[in-house]
Amino acid sequence: MSRFILYVISGLIGLLFIAPFIWILLTSLKSDQDIYGAVRILPQEWTLVQYIHIFQGSVNLGMYFMNSISITAVSVAAVVLLSSMSGYGFARFKFKGDVLFIGFLLLIMAVPWAVYLVPIYIMESKSGLINTKLGLILPYITLNLPLAILIMRGNYRGVSKEIEEAALMDGCTVFQTWYRIMLPIVKPGLATVFIFSAIQIWEEFMFARTLVSDNINWTLPVGITMLRSEAQSWAFGTLSAAIILSLIPLLTVFILAQQYFIRGITDGAIKG
Repeated sequence: MSRFILYVISGLIGLLFIAPFIWILLTSLKSDQDIYGAVRILPQEWTLVQYIHIFQGSVNLGMYFMNSISITAVSVAAVVLLSSMSGYGFARFKFKGDVLFIGFLLLIMAVPWAVYLVPIYIMESKSGLINTKLGLILPYITLNLPLAILIMRGNYRGVSKEIEEAALMDGCTVFQTWYRIMLPIVKPGLATVFIFSAIQIWEEFMFARTLVSDNINWTLPVGITMLRSEAQSWAFGTLSAAIILSLIPLLTVFILAQQYFIRGITDGAIKG
């Protein structure tokens, strides 16, 4: 009985979180008359007209979409690579100041991203990186790296040292041990870092809006808000369809990597 109650409560909490997504999905499948008529949960007439409006009426949305993909792909690849290497170093090697450096990473994570915005803007303005994709990629890598390093450190610490010692005795160098032995073992941690970083970067708005004013380099979160304000005839149906399209890459990433996600974040939390 207690297990049944637990399932009911978990289902209600899950429904609470997924309800806005379902509402936006259903709105994107309604006609304008249906949206602004009587309030109904299900569409009176199922239609894809809102999606057709996007592909026929907005040439910029595709550009914003590609900008988000390129910026997110490069940033996430860098975060995964750097965290997998530095996390191994923190987990397996002792050096002067390593504990202090871990504390510094925690301090960086504790500070809201908004605090870094002005210093980063000044540095990029003096470096000529404003209005460039590189000007977004560098802050995204820097701000996502602390959590990624801690997750990977926890995953590496969960691996038995005997495995590494056996590899070294067989003639592997430190780099070969990391690349050939340790990386395949910590795939759950890599998947967790990949998902967390991809979500953070894909949906980020504050830095994208502040550091880039040229619409050629706008990302999708910024572009969607501008599309809404520039076309007065566009209704919530079209906006809902654009939001649904923007969520497809994140859902795809999560579905592909979900089998490693829980294990990776659990290992990182317990042994980090």
